[in-house]
Amino acid sequence: MIISHKLNSYRFPVYIEALPIDSILPLMPVFAIVYFSVCPLFLFTLLLGLWKVDNLKFAEFLFALVMLLSISNLINSLFPTLNVIRPESFDAGFLSPLVRYLYFIIPPYSTFPSMACVLATTCGFFCFRNKMRFSYLIYIWSALICISTIFTKMNYVLDLLGSVPLAISSYLFAEIAYSKFFPQNS
Repeated sequence: MIISHKLNSYRFPVYIEALPIDSILPLMPVFAIVYFSVCPLFLFTLLLGLWKVDNLKFAEFLFALVMLLSISNLINSLFPTLNVIRPESFDAGFLSPLVRYLYFIIPPYSTFPSMACVLATTCGFFCFRNKMRFSYLIYIWSALICISTIFTKMNYVLDLLGSVPLAISSYLFAEIAYSKFFPQNS
C-alpha cells in the first residue's frame, strides 16, 4: 500500500500521452458503473478459477497477476504519467456523484498501464484460455471495462492500447514458464 501511494503521487517529470482522439471522445458517465465492475469481475474470476480450474492453471493466473503488478509498478516509477483529460466540471446527471467519486478515489497519476484494463484483460483471457462455460461473456465484460476507462476519462487511448497486450503477453509468459518448470504428466 505504501509503495502504491508513493507511485501514485505527482512528481516531475511527468509524461502526458494524450492523442487528439482522447479529447474528441466524450465523457459517458454510464461507463462509471462498468468501470466499478472490475472488482466483481476479479472476485468472480477468482472463485470460478478455484472451483473449475486445476491448481496449476490457477497458479499460472496468479503468477501472471503478480508479474503484471510488478511490471506496472516498475513502469509507473520509471515513466510517470499524468491524466489531463479529466474534466474539471461536468454535468453527468444522476451519475455525477459516481463519476466524482471515481475521480476522487483514483488519482490522475500513473495512468499507464491502466490497472483496470490489465486486471480485466487477464481475467477475461484466463477464462477464455481455460474454456470456461461463460468465457465469452466474461471476455465481453472485460472488453467493456477496458472501454470504460476511455469513456470515463480515467485513461488515454494509448493506455488501453498498451495495457491489453501487456496483460495477454504476461499471461502467455506465465503459461510458458509454468509448462517449463512444472511439466504435466500426460
